[in-house]
Amino acid sequence: LLKLIDTCKRQLAMLRGIKISQLLPAHIEKAKLYPFEDLLGIQRSIISSRKRRFFRCPFHSDRTPSFLVDKENLAHCFSCGFHGDTIAFVMKQNSISFKEAVTLLS
Repeated sequence: LLKLIDTCKRQLAMLRGIKISQLLPAHIEKAKLYPFEDLLGIQRSIISSRKRRFFRCPFHSDRTPSFLVDKENLAHCFSCGFHGDTIAFVMKQNSISFKEAVTLLS
């Protein structure tokens, strides 16, 4: 996970020059479809079904899986209350702006 964060920070440093007008709706849709499993690293779902997968939340220490990812690629943590898509996840995890998160994911 730390390796992924370092890679993301390096990529963001290179992409900071992109203008907001270059951010197209297609970029946002592509970013929203980015799989949560890739963002969570090597962690596998603890409880899984066709529609929902539970993970340990990356935003707090978790003994039992409380981070739900549903079939629409939206996440919700029942412990800390995080709710959002992959863009919101990357924004919170890396403390970056919407534009930077979309650019990183697309």
